[in-house]
Amino acid sequence: SGTSVLTAEKTVVLINAGGVYDMNGGTSTFSSGSGITDNGTLAINGGTLNIGAASLIGGGALNFGGGTLKFTSGTTFTDSFSGGLLVTGTSTIDASSFTAGVNTVTFPNLLSGAGGIAFIGNGTTDFKFTGPSKSYFGSTSITNGTLDARGPDIQSSSALNILSTGAFVGTLNLTLAANGLAYTGAIGGNGNLNINFNTTGDTFAIQNASNFTGNIKLGADGLKTGILQVYTGTFGNISETAVGSGVTVGGPLPLTINNYALFVVPLTGTVTFGVATYTGATTIN
Repeated sequence: SGTSVLTAEKTVVLINAGGVYDMNGGTSTFSSGSGITDNGTLAINGGTLNIGAASLIGGGALNFGGGTLKFTSGTTFTDSFSGGLLVTGTSTIDASSFTAGVNTVTFPNLLSGAGGIAFIGNGTTDFKFTGPSKSYFGSTSITNGTLDARGPDIQSSSALNILSTGAFVGTLNLTLAANGLAYTGAIGGNGNLNINFNTTGDTFAIQNASNFTGNIKLGADGLKTGILQVYTGTFGNISETAVGSGVTVGGPLPLTINNYALFVVPLTGTVTFGVATYTGATTIN
């Protein structure tokens, strides 16, 4: 813990339930040829664990509590571990050192708890939520990569942050379940939000005050059209792939849409103004 530094040259094996590797701070680095075989419990509650993606294996529990798992090499990682607890704080999965090219980090098992998770890619990294719906309550962020998630995966998450830095782009590909999603958290960042609808006419409602200056694309997969409802906040470009999607501005309460630097809505859809006011330059094509 604290500022301690551990450099391992051999593989650490956590045996059954009694084997526990609990990080609460500092830095642990597993060099090439070493790693962790987790058949017990690996808890990254603080600090940074540096390890090659192919060097973290096993069938035990992998839990987080505010620490960082940084992959120092590799192209793919699948979280095949049990556990999946995000206990507290925001934990980070950093794949920015993956070999350039097509990279994937997949989470097929449950992620739950009071904490949140932040993903950092190398510009081409694709983080995937598959399997059971995730049910954690902290924030979700994606930086310089793509997160593929479903509506139920992020429904409980307190905030979504989609961030692009330098030449890299952060993207959230969000596929809604039937009946759409009323999202009560805030959305921020400057990346891309692609919304795919399950059923034609479903609504994705952003109910909390948000400051998202990136690009929102409706029916991004080109299959189904739907409605984006924005209650209050700042938004960037809004466009469509599936022809016929629409936008509703304002909700059931008097709310304000502020400071549209550029608000470009679908070419063929309908824009409906509810109980709302808005300020700034607005373009409707």
